[in-house]
Amino acid sequence: SGTAQDGGKAIVCTAPGHAVGVVLVGVALDGAAAASAGNAELAYVKAPVVTSVVPSRLEAGSGGVVTVYGQHIGAGANVLCYVGGEASGSGRLLSSGVVECNIGTRSPGEVVVEISIGAGSISRDGRAVLLTAGLQGTVVSPTVVSMGGGTPVSISLSGSWGGQESVACLFGAGKQRVSGAWSSSTIAAGGRDGSGMLHLECAAPSSGTSGTVPVGVEVDGVEQGGVSGSVEYVSGWSVTGVQPSSVGESGGASVTVLGSGLRGGMGCIFHDASAGWRQESSGTAQDGGKAIVCTAPGHAVGVVLVGVALDGAAAASAGNAELAYVKAPVVTSVVPSRLEAGSGGVVTVYGQHVGAGANVL
Repeated sequence: SGTAQDGGKAIVCTAPGHAVGVVLVGVALDGAAAASAGNAELAYVKAPVVTSVVPSRLEAGSGGVVTVYGQHIGAGANVLCYVGGEASGSGRLLSSGVVECNIGTRSPGEVVVEISIGAGSISRDGRAVLLTAGLQGTVVSPTVVSMGGGTPVSISLSGSWGGQESVACLFGAGKQRVSGAWSSSTIAAGGRDGSGMLHLECAAPSSGTSGTVPVGVEVDGVEQGGVSGSVEYVSGWSVTGVQPSSVGESGGASVTVLGSGLRGGMGCIFHDASAGWRQESSGTAQDGGKAIVCTAPGHAVGVVLVGVALDGAAAASAGNAELAYVKAPVVTSVVPSRLEAGSGGVVTVYGQHVGAGANVL
């Protein structure tokens, strides 16, 4: 049965089921097809199947667009999109099996994206898209990085975190993209540290000029509008050695890091990557930029690397010097035990933890 509309120019009916193929559609009055009515062709097609939606995560309220991949979506098809069970307008057919749908402005939460071919059956195997409140943050640490590139930076963020996203940092007005990763502490804490913050880590790219540049964040290809940090690029510096080359495992000894381009405000970074250990120590510049004097922290016996830092940032071009932590020497005896005063005599000291080649004082 049908309903007449538009002043006798249209009849609206419900199509019955039929196998895939083309049928003819005409009109009838009291069951009799009018001889002069003619017929129109109607194609029965398979219902579309959604196999994936990219990206699977968008910032809520961004009016983002997703690409829907599926089956039974032929070239020239009139595709309609449905988001969260609601029609969201016509999709843009990019190629056979690929459709672009507009998510629209929606509240945070998970929505399922489906499609239909014209007024035909809607797919029943859509894929979910997570709409988040987005990430926000302005704190980038350190705030000073080397022009040579490679300085590790950490961006503190608030917002939703899934853990499986493709994340990146964006540097400069040109938004140079550098792949990033959630910090190990962020992952271990289930996405946040004790303050409820997320920490994204990236290595700053090189820069041909000094100065301050903006830093942003991208998640699954979508720039996060709530992130607006910055870093300052400064000329590089270098490390050539450290004196003394060994200290006691209890720490507390002064060490002098040698190099060039060293400056006031710098400190020392002691690190042992294999053990996940890193300590910073404030320093004092000496000898016209050729030395930084710091206090060595305690560490187990072994060799660590020592570099310099400005505002906590180790310059990629700085290099590192090796510093050995050794057991404190133990004196077991002194021979002779008695000498004539004023004779300028010599004694032999016997002890432990005094290795060959050691610089003994």
